[in-house]
Amino acid sequence: MRRAIILLATMAFAMLSAQTHKHLENFGEDESLVIWDNSTAPVSNEQTKDEKLKKTKFYYTSELELYVFKPEKPNGQSVVFFPGGSYRSVNFGALLPNFLKKNGITTIIVKYRLPNGGHYVATIEDAKKALRTVREKAGEWGIDPKKVFVSGSSAGGHLASWLSNSVPGEEPVGAILFYPACMRTAWFVTEIGARSMMGNDIYLTEAETLNTPAMVTHNTPPTLILASDDDTLVPTASPIAYYEALKANGVKASLHIYPSGGHGWSGKKDFKYIAWWQEAVLDWLNTFNAK
Repeated sequence: MRRAIILLATMAFAMLSAQTHKHLENFGEDESLVIWDNSTAPVSNEQTKDEKLKKTKFYYTSELELYVFKPEKPNGQSVVFFPGGSYRSVNFGALLPNFLKKNGITTIIVKYRLPNGGHYVATIEDAKKALRTVREKAGEWGIDPKKVFVSGSSAGGHLASWLSNSVPGEEPVGAILFYPACMRTAWFVTEIGARSMMGNDIYLTEAETLNTPAMVTHNTPPTLILASDDDTLVPTASPIAYYEALKANGVKASLHIYPSGGHGWSGKKDFKYIAWWQEAVLDWLNTFNAK
């Protein structure tokens, strides 16, 4: 009788722990691969809810999955892109992958595990693993492992800057950040943003440990930053702080602040300065080809 009770309890726990993962169909990728989930990754984000997909937004993520866009004639460069979503979702609404693909650049969009209110170690581990996987796949995907860039928008921009400063000796060759939420200081982080990362029992001093301008060293990769002056969700103080930290440490950097556009414009075809940001991105990438 006791064995039966234990077996039933084990089965019930397994059912509660099981998670349904979602894949974004017809997104246009040439390949996709699941790297790990909470049962196989080094650390878990302790998410027990099933993943949910609403249009292009993933919620309650519990696995690391890569969506790969392969150009017909790859030039060797690749960009590992982390979508934003305030660390409450992973939003695949960016225009970047197809734009870069047309210009010979392999792009990898990362569906990463969200912090789930305090489990942010899983999030940065996913970012590190994504970068390493792209380098491991370099030969198969026509990539030069020495020409791997990272990029991200909003919270994804924070994650890309965090990753840039978290892999000593394995840094990406460069970074491209769209309106990045780099600053995590007591006066800057909203309560919602802090709780997404740290949980309900938030201590702002702990949130400040994820303030990426403070992480910058002379080894931080060169970085292009793009933002809008009228962004009220991530005010320009955030990208400016990261830019100033880069320059203070002698790191090559370029900052473009457009007069208008608000937040989230990297996925908008009607953004007034779309040709400008795309030209800036290609110009930035071309400077590395010239080396």
